[in-house]
Amino acid sequence: MWGYPGGSVLGLYDEIYRCGLLRHLPVRCEQAAAHAACSSYAATRALGACIVTSGPGITNAITGIATAQADSVPVLAISGQVPLASMGRGSFQECDAVGLASPCTKGCYSLRRVLDIRRAAWEASLVAVTNRPSPVLLDFPKDVARRTLPCATEGGLRHRPNHTAPQDVWSEPCGYILAHRAARYISTAARPLAYVGGGSAHSALRLAHIAGAACIPVAGSLMGLDATPTRGSVGMVGMYGRLSANLAMQYSDLVVAMGARFDDRVVTSPARLAWRGRAVVSVNVASSLTRDVGVSHMAMANVENFLGTLCRLLSSRGALNGSSVRPWTILLRSWRIHQRHGRLGFVLYGNMFRRAVIGACAVCCDVGQHQMWAAQYHTAGLTARRINSGGLGTMGCGIPFAMSLQTLSHGLYSVCVTGDGSLQMSHHELPTLRSMGSRVMVVVLNNGSLGMVRQWQQVEHCGRYSQSRSARYACASSMAEQHGHVGVDVLGPAHAFAAFADSRSSVRHTALLNVRHSSHECVWPMVQGGRSITNMMTSYRDIN
Repeated sequence: MWGYPGGSVLGLYDEIYRCGLLRHLPVRCEQAAAHAACSSYAATRALGACIVTSGPGITNAITGIATAQADSVPVLAISGQVPLASMGRGSFQECDAVGLASPCTKGCYSLRRVLDIRRAAWEASLVAVTNRPSPVLLDFPKDVARRTLPCATEGGLRHRPNHTAPQDVWSEPCGYILAHRAARYISTAARPLAYVGGGSAHSALRLAHIAGAACIPVAGSLMGLDATPTRGSVGMVGMYGRLSANLAMQYSDLVVAMGARFDDRVVTSPARLAWRGRAVVSVNVASSLTRDVGVSHMAMANVENFLGTLCRLLSSRGALNGSSVRPWTILLRSWRIHQRHGRLGFVLYGNMFRRAVIGACAVCCDVGQHQMWAAQYHTAGLTARRINSGGLGTMGCGIPFAMSLQTLSHGLYSVCVTGDGSLQMSHHELPTLRSMGSRVMVVVLNNGSLGMVRQWQQVEHCGRYSQSRSARYACASSMAEQHGHVGVDVLGPAHAFAAFADSRSSVRHTALLNVRHSSHECVWPMVQGGRSITNMMTSYRDIN
């Protein structure tokens, strides 16, 4: 459990101290506690938890809770509250935690009686992980938390659910029926494409088996790159994706979407998709995740169960030979050959980055140009997990993500790729890394600006860089050294390889690599909002 103590949760912290069975990891900011609890689920498949105090504690944590909700990650957030007699009177550090958290949680529980605690904790934990995983909140008034809980309790509770009661969606026959339809479509399709998102991250082995045997190309969203297999992957699809992946999405005659959403970063203009007369099959835990495009067949089902059923059906149909789609795979291969890259400097950095993550347990990114470069240079089939802020696009979450994953990885190190802007939002957690003895490689792409904001100002606002340029964050490496870490300034591609190798050999310390590069570097290719995903800009010359 991650957290930060305060007046309203002193009773809970006293029980943590006296119990001795619960491991509590203190952070420097409540937002980092929520982010760390978010990434705990990726490492262990267990519910992550954080505890914060009332007032500024819960308001700081809301950003992390909303980040988890946007990426469908279950988190149990426990917030303190003023005593019952003081509620609603404008007391010190009082705020409506339930009202604040309701839009970004699956359920909020305000505990008014000690008899409610056991049932509320059990129900909240179940709601968080059932169907579409999402955060839940337990709001503890200070006087309720200090009372003694009887051995056997049962009673009502004040519950404000944001969703319907949990149920096993796979028990409905729609998932099995959709698997039959998908098998029939795949066996007759000439240009099939599997599109995977974050909901397929734990089904990579089954997906690789089906895609490899049936020669089905696989495109992934930013959150689904973990599930893309080594063979048959066409890369990331969307606004900053590969040209081959976007062309495959546009011209395929069958799209099987699994655990993926069609948002504005993947399908920049749904009206421009050439999907008339072809099948789009979607498997997801919520129908709302595919509302942006016309899906011909939809089932709320578990992706792993769906893939298991689909594999058996394709085997029985004799469709696992891939002979009918060979012309399609050859065409996709030719599109990949014609993919244009950015400048030579970042091609070199990308190759070195691939070497740096070998042996890491996870690669964590917050939002920005660095996130897109790390995704574009992603190597399919890599053992390291990729953890991103995808739906909300939160700056400053990379270090808490990496810190949590490294703590739960049993000795392996984690890699955090961040920007100088994001680092300035999370450098307060460098002392936390030191106190926990974490081994994290922090790669800072330092261009002295808010790179993604600057790029959009160049593309859409004729180069009027309003408030996106700042003094270069030159003290990043020295600041790391002041906190007891290894700090290295990387001045160019020639120096980068040696710096990556040295930081990997740092067994007991966090290493921060301050990689300086030009603010004129942009993420290419790129699709402007409202344009077709095949209308990609590959350089400055394409801006109009």
